[in-house]
Amino acid sequence: MDEVGGIKIVVEAEDRASAVISSVSASVNDLGRASSGIVGQKAALDAAMKGSAQSSAALGSSVTKTKDNLKQLESGMAQQEKTTLKYTKSLRDSANKLREKQAAVQNAAKAYKTNTASIRENISGLEKQKSFLNNAIVSKQSEISTLKTANLTLNKNSQQYEDNKNAIQWTTTELKSLKSQYKETELAIKNQQAALHSEEKTYKDAQTAVKNASAAHAEMRDNVKQSKSAEAEYSEVITKTKAELQEQQKEYEKIQKAESLINRGSDISKFGSAVDSATKPLQYAAVAVASLGTASALIATSFEDNFANVKKTVDGTPEQLEQIRQEIIDMSTVGINGHSAIPQTTAELTELAAA
Repeated sequence: MDEVGGIKIVVEAEDRASAVISSVSASVNDLGRASSGIVGQKAALDAAMKGSAQSSAALGSSVTKTKDNLKQLESGMAQQEKTTLKYTKSLRDSANKLREKQAAVQNAAKAYKTNTASIRENISGLEKQKSFLNNAIVSKQSEISTLKTANLTLNKNSQQYEDNKNAIQWTTTELKSLKSQYKETELAIKNQQAALHSEEKTYKDAQTAVKNASAAHAEMRDNVKQSKSAEAEYSEVITKTKAELQEQQKEYEKIQKAESLINRGSDISKFGSAVDSATKPLQYAAVAVASLGTASALIATSFEDNFANVKKTVDGTPEQLEQIRQEIIDMSTVGINGHSAIPQTTAELTELAAA
């Protein structure tokens, strides 16, 4: 290979080395940006943790409140069920009472019909008797008046006068008896009227009892209906509350899982940041060394290729060829026999040796 070819190889090696150095610089910049990204991610994680903690606390409070509300609803439901049972028992009792009152009013109606007919008949007879006695009293009073009037014109010593006087006494006695019978008849009529009133009252009371029993039964029926309706409302609200609680618990579990992930992310972020701070110089050095290694590899590749050409032109043993190889390297790096290293690269020297 001529000198121009060697120079060309050197230029190409320098270009490759320059590209590697640029790559190293870009890698260093990337490391800086990655470090900034880690800091930003940590801040985002911290903000997420704060927001998640607030959301978790709020949702946890909601879950607790919903559980308390559910307990109150279930307690109210249990109490409402007891109320329904009580009303149901009262409804059965009221139904029995209603049947009893209905039977009683039927009996009262029959008794009223029979008894009032008899009483009215008695009153009618007593009224007739009273009228008869009244007429008899009036007649006796008239007789007495007539006898007294007649004696006014008679001689008190006459037999007629004595007969009229005796007749007045008899008639007065009869009048007194008639008046007594009249009073008894009036009293009997009043008693019969009282009995009639009692029968009417008994019948009306029985009817009122049926009406009241019917109203009580209807009220109990409405109470049972309303209580069952309240049970249904409790059941509906409890079902909705359970569903709401289930959703809240799901969301709460999600937030807890998210918090766990965020906490782990925060730990990783803190660890990564610490590692980054401690190892950044090493990272930069590693990239540089790796890049320089790449350049050295390129140069070494050129040296080995050129030394292969030396082997073709120099006739020697393997030991002699290895000695020549090491002398070329020394000339390019540390120099030999006390002389400084020459400016040519190993690739250039091998090309000269192969020429």
